[in-house]
Amino acid sequence: MADIEAIREARRRRILQASEIRINRVLGQPADENEELVIYPKRTARPEHPKNHGENTEFNSTQEDRNTAADSLDKEKHRSTVKITPIKRNVSTQNTSVSQNDSLNTSRSSSDAKMILKHFEFLRIVLSVMVAYLCRRVLSTGYGVFYFQSIIIPFALMEAGFFMFKHKVLHNVTLPHKSSMLIGVLMLCGIKPEVVHLYNQIMGYLTAASEDFAMFFFAFLMANIFIA
Repeated sequence: MADIEAIREARRRRILQASEIRINRVLGQPADENEELVIYPKRTARPEHPKNHGENTEFNSTQEDRNTAADSLDKEKHRSTVKITPIKRNVSTQNTSVSQNDSLNTSRSSSDAKMILKHFEFLRIVLSVMVAYLCRRVLSTGYGVFYFQSIIIPFALMEAGFFMFKHKVLHNVTLPHKSSMLIGVLMLCGIKPEVVHLYNQIMGYLTAASEDFAMFFFAFLMANIFIA
């Protein structure tokens, strides 16, 4: 009886060691080189068919349990990888949508700035013509004796009103002007962008003032022809 119990114990140990080695292979863990299967010498004993049959069924059941555990681990790994992929796709789609929204906002802001600048130029033209006509009417009545008081002062007040309106309402809009070689030279010399931006603003104001004076003078001459 002691021999039979020793044989059973040896078989159980071999089954457990084989199952542990299989689980380590499935999980990808390195097997310990020092661990080796302990082989016990077989001893002759009386054949007992029912007991061997029970041991074989137990071995088969343990193998099936290990196989099911390995399959479940593989399925969990596969599910985890499948769950990760849509997260990356969502991030990429969000980045593309954000970049598209930024491009649309910049295009809209540029188009709005151009439209506002056109309206401002139209307002300057209309007011220049109206002020020139009123100045000529004042001179024709005899109230304005000096040309400086009747022409230069109204024009200066009109330009001051234009620039104040632009500074308060259209502070983000830069008045257009003809670009020259000086801007390129300043940028090549390493001048700060703030200085270049200030230069563009000053040149925009000077260009707008010269255009307004030309329109004002032309309208004044036309009014002088029709009134005289």
